[in-house]
Parts: sequence; C-alpha cells; structure tokens
Amino acid sequence: MTAEALVASFRGKTQQQVAMALNALTISEQEAVLSLLAKVPDVIIQGNSRKLWTSTKREFFFAGPAEVSKTFTVCQRLHELALAYPRMRIVLTRGIYQDLLTSAIRTYREKIIRQDASGRSPYGVTVFGGERPEYFQYPNGSRIYTRGLDNSSSVLSEEWDIAAVCQAELLPGDTWTR
Repeated sequence: MTAEALVASFRGKTQQQVAMALNALTISEQEAVLSLLAKVPDVIIQGNSRKLWTSTKREFFFAGPAEVSKTFTVCQRLHELALAYPRMRIVLTRGIYQDLLTSAIRTYREKIIRQDASGRSPYGVTVFGGERPEYFQYPNGSRIYTRGLDNSSSVLSEEWDIAAVCQAELLPGDTWTR
C-alpha cells in the first residue's frame, strides 16, 4: 500500500488505531507516511458550515455572502466522503461548466487535494482530463466527476451517490427539478 493510500485509510480512525497502523510499518514506510502527513495541515470546519457533516437530509443548501467558505466547505466534505467510502460516484456541478472551472474546481485542486504543478496530490488523487477535468480518481476507487448543467444530459443520465450543485440560485427555470 502506498503512503498516500495508507494516509487516506486513516480517515475516521482514532489516534490509537492510527498509531497501531504506523507501528506495523517498517521504518522507511513510517518515514514516508509521516513526511506526507507533515505536509497536510488540519482543516477545522466551524459554525454553520459544520452542519453539513451532521445533516441527514437528502438535500442541503448553503446560503450566505461571498467569501464565507461555502465552496470550500462543500469541496472538503465531498473529498472526505470520497476518502471514506470506496467506489463512490460524486458529481460536482454548476450551471455553466466554465464557471465551475474557475470556482469550485480551482478551490478543490488548490485547497482541498493540494495538487502540485506536476499534478500530484498528497492524497493520491489522480486527475483525468487535464485543465478541464472530467473526474478526480481516488485510490479507493471513488470518483468526483465535474459537469456543467449547460450540458445537463451528462448529469441527468447518470446515477450518482452524491450531487453537489454550486451556485444553485443561478440555475435557470426548472433546472433544479428535472
């Protein structure tokens, strides 16, 4: 198992469980994992955004002024779910794909998976589609697909475990109910 996959498997584990997993590794494997972990700062979601982690509702809406981390919160939650549940099919969408590229996808790449210039992520997430990603592949088989509702058939004709719609208030007419 790679260091990235091992770190991904720590999600949801207690400190004692993580320590036991680390103790079972060779010294060089421990160093690789600890080096990787040192590069990943803790993320603490607070306030109303934290409700996304505890909600059991089928639909959840965020509202608020600009620059209050709505997009970051949604992207972080999708990332954590993709890490925790193997083979999830998640779609991240917005009314127009180009707008998704310059907002949520940029946030996801830069702040969530921390993709470097060579395309690597400390989480082992692989990008398929280059600058206009089709999906992000996780080591456990989960995928986060990116779609614009300007081509709604690419979203509506699929089965998803989770769908996240950014800027839903900008969707035209009956798009939400289709």
